[in-house]
Amino acid sequence: FDWEYAQKPDQSSAIATSLNSNFTFNPDAGGFSDDNYMSIDQRGYKTFIQEEAKSFLKQSQFRLNSVVKNVQWSESGVTVTLNDSTSISGAYAICTFSLGVLQHDDVKFIPSFPVSDTSRLV
Repeated sequence: FDWEYAQKPDQSSAIATSLNSNFTFNPDAGGFSDDNYMSIDQRGYKTFIQEEAKSFLKQSQFRLNSVVKNVQWSESGVTVTLNDSTSISGAYAICTFSLGVLQHDDVKFIPSFPVSDTSRLV
């Protein structure tokens, strides 16, 4: 149950946990129902995400498999510049980078992130 309480079993009291109720299987409390909604779609879980995104995400709002050169950010928005000099601007951005890219400073962040945010990348 450490995934539910974010604690190891030896860190939580058996008495305290017995007082709590596990709502996972109680649909009246926001938990799951007895119905089986397991997906056996061979296209994978990403298909659900992609189909849902079609209702609100436009092609011009995202770019896949692109190499990011720099990310310029402020309280007023963000501009992402790609290696091909394309710039994409918006109120916010979601960029996913591998740990190696971040460790080797392959992407320039303007302004740089505070040391407290980047110290864990070592």
